[in-house]
Amino acid sequence: MCQIIEQNILLKLVSFQNKDILLDFELDNKKWFEQFVPARNASYLTPNGINEAIKVLVDEMTAGEGAYYLVFADDKVIGRINFSRININSAELGFRIAKNFTGNNIAAKMIKQLLPKVKESLEITVVIAQTSCNNPASIRTLEKCGFQETGIKKAAVKLHGESLDLVQFEHG
Repeated sequence: MCQIIEQNILLKLVSFQNKDILLDFELDNKKWFEQFVPARNASYLTPNGINEAIKVLVDEMTAGEGAYYLVFADDKVIGRINFSRININSAELGFRIAKNFTGNNIAAKMIKQLLPKVKESLEITVVIAQTSCNNPASIRTLEKCGFQETGIKKAAVKLHGESLDLVQFEHG
């Protein structure tokens, strides 16, 4: 699947043909992402590690257990959007955007485009998302996409040795 979001911005399903540029995206933005989420395992950030991760994602998509997208701008990965942990009627949403592309509503645009299509194709009614309280941009993005705050998980994740609360959202 390839879907144009706006001029020069498009979505593609994760595939092995994109492994090198996906690894570049993760490495180029590692420090940026680690300000908001726990660091990925070091083995993930290797050619073999990214290949293994893609294999898991492709297997999950084949089994109808996930939908994983890359966001491209001019043949370069600038973001990801993931629908994972799919069960009877729900899935979890996760997303990340390259530092140089934040502030342009790209995440909101891609989520808005994908939500109805993913809900229909995976036969889910609710999408759940969560983000740390120290990530106001992600909170705003979820709110722009019609997600409603449903609660806060206290001390749910450790980041740089500190416990962080997670804000939980749902889109029904």
